[in-house]
Amino acid sequence: MKRKFNRALIGVALFFMATTFALLFALSWQYDRLHLKHETVRELAKEITWQKYRASKAALQVRELPEYKYLVQVMETRDRDLFDIAKAAWKWGAVYKINPFLIMAVAHKESNFNPYAQSYVNGQPCAYGIMQINHRVWKDELSIDFDRIFETDYNVKLGAIILRHYLDRNPGDVGAALWEYWGRGESYKYSPMVLGSKFYDAPKGVSK
Repeated sequence: MKRKFNRALIGVALFFMATTFALLFALSWQYDRLHLKHETVRELAKEITWQKYRASKAALQVRELPEYKYLVQVMETRDRDLFDIAKAAWKWGAVYKINPFLIMAVAHKESNFNPYAQSYVNGQPCAYGIMQINHRVWKDELSIDFDRIFETDYNVKLGAIILRHYLDRNPGDVGAALWEYWGRGESYKYSPMVLGSKFYDAPKGVSK
């Protein structure tokens, strides 16, 4: 009787041992599967992130393609001033949401791309640089640093800010905005001259 009882205990012990080993094996197998799934999910997440980065970069390059093409055309003119102005026009045009070719056309008619151009009223200097910034009118509102007034990038930035101001004041009417930019003179020829500039007719306008 005692011998049978011992056998039963041994059987129960073996059963529990076998069950324990089976559970441990199952848990180990399940852990390996979960670990593999986790690694797979992590790799997929990395791949998705990489593909999103590539897609966003490609989209950015597509948006920037017209700028690159235009700058290449300008570069072929070997005119350093024109190239710097074109770069500034695209840069500040993007910031202030203005067609860069419109900025180029204004610069063309205002100064013929001369960074050191000056206009005079009654013998006194009035407007300066590529975009012909009226220092007296805008010096306080834009906190203009006069020492930088002839710097290409800075001058184009000021011009873009002023142009944006008039475009907002005349929504949908570029001609009226240009007329105000010019100073509301008696002649109405300025707006058609700007809009008729070859630099507004991209990509033809790449040389002075």
